[in-house]
Parts: sequence; C-alpha cells; structure tokens
Amino acid sequence: MTTASEFMAELFGAQSRGVHGELDEVADDLLNWQPDSQANSIAVTVWHFSRVADLVVNSVFHGKPADDQFWFTGGYAEKYDYNPLGKGANGWGALTGFSIEEMQAIPKISGDDLLNYFDMTFGALQEHIEGMSEAEFDAPISGAGAERSAYYWSRIVIIDATRHMGEISAIKAMYRRKFNPIDAAG
Repeated sequence: MTTASEFMAELFGAQSRGVHGELDEVADDLLNWQPDSQANSIAVTVWHFSRVADLVVNSVFHGKPADDQFWFTGGYAEKYDYNPLGKGANGWGALTGFSIEEMQAIPKISGDDLLNYFDMTFGALQEHIEGMSEAEFDAPISGAGAERSAYYWSRIVIIDATRHMGEISAIKAMYRRKFNPIDAAG
C-alpha cells in the first residue's frame, strides 16, 4: 500500500515530467510572451511556483533563512541581479501579492536557467518527502508559521503548480492563435 508521503513524492515526479513536457522545446519568445501587459508570461509563472517550492523546502522544511534558498545559493539572484525578498505576500518574494510593476520587474530568465531552478526546487522537495516517515509527514513543522505539516505544505506546492500548468497551456494556445493562426488547432 502506498503511503501519503510516497504518493506526494510521486506527484512531485509527475509534476516535474509535466513541466518538462511543456517547456523543453519552448523558444524564449514564447517563454517570455505576455498576452497583455498585466499578464504573467510562462517564465514568470514557472518562476513563481519554483519560488514557492524553494521557500517551502528551504525555509519551511529545513528552517533556513531566506537568503539560503536556491534562488540565492544557486547563483540566480546574482546572475539576474534580482532579489525578490521583501515583495508580495509576507515579503516572501514568490509573486503572490506582487503589484503589476513588481511582476514586470522580474527579469527574463533563460529557459535553461528556469528549468534548472525548477528542477532544483522540486527535486529537493521530492527527495525530502521520500525520506519522511508517515508520522513525520503528518506532524506539525516547528517554526513553520502556523505549525502546519509537511503534508499541508507539499499539497500547497502541488496544487499551485498544477493550477498554473493550465495557465501555461492557455498562454501557449493564445500565442499560437496570435502568431500561427493556421496551426492554432494543433
């Protein structure tokens, strides 16, 4: 019988395959295209749910300070000269609660860096969850704010990423209709 933590780890693997399936062949013009000036691009959307995963695995699960998240330790903050901390909901810098101007200030991240960052965050979450007993998975995490469990936080990340995969599909369809109207059905 599959345990809840094993099932959640399996969902992280499935999400990773889905993101790669959607993005492995996406050109930078589509990756950074916005349906309008106030809409997220695919790159911003993937960056968002990668930031949420980064926050959860590093700051919630491991209790590390925000500047020990992968965005910083992986060199992305320096490479793109962008520190999202202090922005948005709770100052987490994960897009939620950003103003339009703050969203527009997110740098254009290369497709390779975006997928590497995503892989780093989701891979670390999957690995962490795979190593948890059921009791650990269901127990409140001390210092995680509202004393929520790993199950709660994992579920938040999966739901957020899954919901945004629909957004990515919609952006791709809008792009095809706008720039390749004959091929839009495919």
